[in-house]
Amino acid sequence: MILVYRYGIAAPHEGADLVEAQLRAAHEYHCALARIERQAESDDEVRSNIPPELVALFERVKRGIKASPRMSRTEAFLQLGTFCSLRLI
Repeated sequence: MILVYRYGIAAPHEGADLVEAQLRAAHEYHCALARIERQAESDDEVRSNIPPELVALFERVKRGIKASPRMSRTEAFLQLGTFCSLRLI
């Protein structure tokens, strides 16, 4: 005799489309919040934090400058600027 055990809950028989829509909406909301948090430091704030001679460079690369949990957009840009200047030497 073979015994088959089932654990957990079965897939919904009714309303599966509603469940999927709610899960998708929750995922999109989470992504939107993460995007807002990463861009918390505005372009104007970065411009005010960097030396005037680097503003033109920032304008060219600002879309690629992203904050991380350990680094603000200003710090990320200044690190990029340091890297670029080292490559030019």
